[in-house]
Amino acid sequence: MTESFITLGALHSSTREGRALILEYGGPRVAITVLTDRMIRVRLAPDGMFAARRSWAVARADDQFPETSFEIEESGQALVLRTASLTVRFERDRRSLSFADVQGEPFYRSSHGPWPRHRPALPRHPSLSGTTARTGLWRLLQ
Repeated sequence: MTESFITLGALHSSTREGRALILEYGGPRVAITVLTDRMIRVRLAPDGMFAARRSWAVARADDQFPETSFEIEESGQALVLRTASLTVRFERDRRSLSFADVQGEPFYRSSHGPWPRHRPALPRHPSLSGTTARTGLWRLLQ
């Protein structure tokens, strides 16, 4: 099987929508959603439309988490989302994403080229029918 990676192009714009920072790429979109001051959900919509939440999803819906305060600031070529416990930094020029604790120590940094990128998942297998509605269609890679 040949795998093809699709790297998102230049960031066109960013907006705050409720508890999320939405990154617009002229089609594809990324949502960085603050669920708690220690929990962030990152979603990718390759076609620009986020899939509806499924009734059988294991994770709670975004609105089932209490509101959490956070700030978004622009710092040079970076967008920085800050909660009481962590910082998410998106570097525009390198298109890299990093997470750091309250002391500024990084605990995740995209290191394999521009972030985000995605690739089509493995072909559907009849015995897995129905299990790939969210995670099997597209896989987010670091």
